[in-house]
Amino acid sequence: MKITEKYLLGLKKAYFVQISVLKDTNTLTYEEILD
Repeated sequence: MKITEKYLLGLKKAYFVQISVLKDTNTLTYEEILD
């Protein structure tokens, strides 16, 4: 594996983690509003 490929994979992973975290916080705030 090239260093650039590893770097890009790391960026992708970090990007998806950020999105899933955002989704989690969004559902949390929705639930709080419903309460």
